[in-house]
Amino acid sequence: QRMDKSNSIEIKMSVVNALGTVVFLESGYGMFGLALNSLISAVLALCLTIVILKRVVPKISLGWHFDGKLLREMFSYGFKISVSRVGGLVCFQADKLIVSRVLGLAAVSFYEVASRLTSFMRAVPLVMLSALIPATSELGVRNDRERIRRTYLLVSKYVAMVTAAMVAFLVLDAGSITRLWLGSSFDQSALLIQIL
Repeated sequence: QRMDKSNSIEIKMSVVNALGTVVFLESGYGMFGLALNSLISAVLALCLTIVILKRVVPKISLGWHFDGKLLREMFSYGFKISVSRVGGLVCFQADKLIVSRVLGLAAVSFYEVASRLTSFMRAVPLVMLSALIPATSELGVRNDRERIRRTYLLVSKYVAMVTAAMVAFLVLDAGSITRLWLGSSFDQSALLIQIL
């Protein structure tokens, strides 16, 4: 429920990951360096999470206690999430396979640029909505359905307004954004961005 702490960890690890990427690539390690950077970032994130968890909730202990019922519940929930993620992976990656098969690998880079930018625009409203989870779960514990409904409606209106403004900006200024981001060699991606 502590979104402030988890977001703080993610921000710190993003900076570490970016710095590590630059250091490993500049040192000439290539793909091996990127893989090593990912491993180091994951281990650091785990350590940082444990330290912050101990600081925020000192009574939590990490031990090897086997609870079969809890394990079954977690596996059942995790399996459903995994199926959902596999579905999302198929949904959002299959198009690139089709583009590469029909138009060749060269066309995938233009499509990837457009897809990545539109995915970012789609992710922003989802992040805004995810901030509701702690508040609504607390209201759910209090069984305050009316406030949950009002919160949901109010936030939905704000998210819809922000999303509409972002989409309009992206559609109207796709050419300028791609030129600023990647230069004029990716002008073909602007039309794809507008369509997607």
